[in-house]
Amino acid sequence: MTVALLGALAFFAFYLLGKLARRKHKPAPLSAVADPLGQMIEEQVVVMVSEGVGISPEALVLSLRNAPEPEIVSAIEKGVARVELVFERRPGAGALRVDLTVEVHFEKGGFDRRIHEVTYAWLPADVVKDLYRTGAARVHRPWQFPWQRD
Repeated sequence: MTVALLGALAFFAFYLLGKLARRKHKPAPLSAVADPLGQMIEEQVVVMVSEGVGISPEALVLSLRNAPEPEIVSAIEKGVARVELVFERRPGAGALRVDLTVEVHFEKGGFDRRIHEVTYAWLPADVVKDLYRTGAARVHRPWQFPWQRD
């Protein structure tokens, strides 16, 4: 009986030590963006712009999160006309689900888009107001690169 009790206590102690060790060594977040919606949008913009303009995704991420590289900024300014977010209620999808389309429009006329279903909780307050209080089916918002926001 005491051996079983000692074994259980030892297991519990190792379990707690393992939990504490993992907590101290958390990996760094993938994105500097705090909210899940902002992180998802940034990831999609990186994929589409890097493919459309011919920039490495790593270089683009570094320019988004650190001091922008002049070559990267120049390539994006010459290649990307605008980035737009489209929030859309879908008939039959329920009140708590919204399609988010991230659209990158290129200077040469083409565009790329990615559509994701997001929950109501992820939406910015102004989008919620436009979608649910005014009854709009679709809301458009511009998205800007960090160097365009200043």
